[in-house]
Amino acid sequence: MMIGAAAAAMMVSCVQVPVSKGVQHVVVVWLKKPGDAADRERVVAASRAFRAIPGVCDLTVGTCVPGGRSIIDGTYDVAISMRFADEAAMQAYVDHPDHKAAAETIIKPLAKKVLVYDFRLR
Repeated sequence: MMIGAAAAAMMVSCVQVPVSKGVQHVVVVWLKKPGDAADRERVVAASRAFRAIPGVCDLTVGTCVPGGRSIIDGTYDVAISMRFADEAAMQAYVDHPDHKAAAETIIKPLAKKVLVYDFRLR
């Protein structure tokens, strides 16, 4: 499989970017059927596939760990965290057809609410 020069540049840039640099993209998902194991797993599996999208330097995904402290939000179902070399790489990911397809066919139909937090790493 051949990849474009821009995609190749994004993959190289991931190797060159220290963990403390870049952009972090955090997505928190509340399901229409809270706690539904099958729906959680569908979102987790779809999210894992995002690792193959050029520009994704790191990706972690998991389900909520409820806590006993009032500061912990234990109401969500799935959280996804991704690191990109820069904002351009993150935007390329957002625009990628595989991301758009998963968002439209899996995540949006299952989700009651989705919040996204993007921040520059320091």
